[in-house]
Amino acid sequence: MQNVEIRITGMQKTPGQGSEEAVPVVTECKGSGRIVNGRRHVMYQEAQEGTRGITKTHMILGEDCLEVHRRGQTESTMIFRKGCKHVLSYRTPYGSIPMEVRTDRFAYSEKDGQIRVYVEYRLSSDGVAVSKNTNEIIVRGMN
Repeated sequence: MQNVEIRITGMQKTPGQGSEEAVPVVTECKGSGRIVNGRRHVMYQEAQEGTRGITKTHMILGEDCLEVHRRGQTESTMIFRKGCKHVLSYRTPYGSIPMEVRTDRFAYSEKDGQIRVYVEYRLSSDGVAVSKNTNEIIVRGMN
């Protein structure tokens, strides 16, 4: 396991919301990483807003795909692959919500121990658009 630094910049836009209202959310934390079968595995923990709970995140990064497994008070597994749709169950303390992720754009690069992933995707639930999202993930320290 290697110690890594993670920076995730995300932007979410809900239907009917003007672009000027979308505000980026930045998460910076330290975690651990390793390489398994040529794919980069990155793990980190973060406190959940408004609770004492911790969310554990395990990302699996590859040249054509990103998997994000989150476990805590809410649980989900999201898979991002350009042009693909992924169906998931977003589990909350109040029940599960069926969701669909459609990845519109996916880019991966790796240079000098830094990984950069850029994803544009749309979320929907029961056929109703929930949001359009972008995420840029930068992982430093993976050798």
